Amino acid sequence: NAIVATPNFVSAWSNIMRPDYPTFKTIELSDLPLLSEYLLRYQPEICELSSANLFIWHNFDRGSYTFINNNLCLKINLINDTPYFLEPIGDSLIPETAALCLNETGRLSRVSERLLKQLPLNKVRAHCLRSQNDYIYQTGSLAEYKGGNFDGKRNHVKRFAKLYPNFVYTPIDRSFKPAALALFEKWFAARKETHFFQKLAYNAQRQALENSFNYFSELKLIGGGLQAGGELKSFVIGSPLNSKTIDAHFQYSDPTATGATQTLWQKACTETFPDFTYINFEQDLGIPGLRKSKLSYHPEKIEKKYEVRLKPGVTSLL
Repeated sequence: NAIVATPNFVSAWSNIMRPDYPTFKTIELSDLPLLSEYLLRYQPEICELSSANLFIWHNFDRGSYTFINNNLCLKINLINDTPYFLEPIGDSLIPETAALCLNETGRLSRVSERLLKQLPLNKVRAHCLRSQNDYIYQTGSLAEYKGGNFDGKRNHVKRFAKLYPNFVYTPIDRSFKPAALALFEKWFAARKETHFFQKLAYNAQRQALENSFNYFSELKLIGGGLQAGGELKSFVIGSPLNSKTIDAHFQYSDPTATGATQTLWQKACTETFPDFTYINFEQDLGIPGLRKSKLSYHPEKIEKKYEVRLKPGVTSLL
């Protein structure tokens, strides 16, 4: 059950249960109720601030957290990269909190325009991270594929139905783990020699997918899959990002099943995610083919993210 939100980001949890700066705690499954409480009230728009994502990718991101001025501060410690903070989650002394974060790591990254509006822009350098921007769509638009912009999508849906006239779309849960991992391997095998997979680590993706199925209910994940001829042809897994948006964490399709992806999105937005106004397809990581694919679904909005550092010569944000 969700924790009842208390006003002004005052936690319903005892301070004894949480780390306060300069103490940090590694993100574990047991931390998600506390993190979710803050994120629920913050109503984030970007996928990095999904409590499910924070755990799904914890083996790769090596995330930890602390509290500064009663704001939740998430620190990412990627292998082969310098640490950075995500934007502070809360509403108390945000410039002062960001100043401490910048002193700690030298940068904030993947932050939204929402945070930029609270910072003294004469003291910071904000660089838009195009490859990290999120793609936001109307679920109703993908459920219907109406209009000339979606002629190609409708044609792919027809081709899939012709190839697999007896296909079924069904909700998925942790019992689909073996089939989903088998499909992931098939999808990976078709791409491992391409530039695409020079950017995406196989081990990180597989571990994240395994985390999703191992803790499916604990992470409050929902999803659906296309089955035909006794095989899983495509599937999607997501979780609520805010009250109006579902975040699609994973989507994989059989590379030999023409039209599977287009059919999956239509079915998922019709049957699994209809209570959400928007669906977040997350970022394209600067991969040309992935960017082209995500743009082809005609996003309602591209949610920008930034990296923030102090301007040269500036020693403090305050």
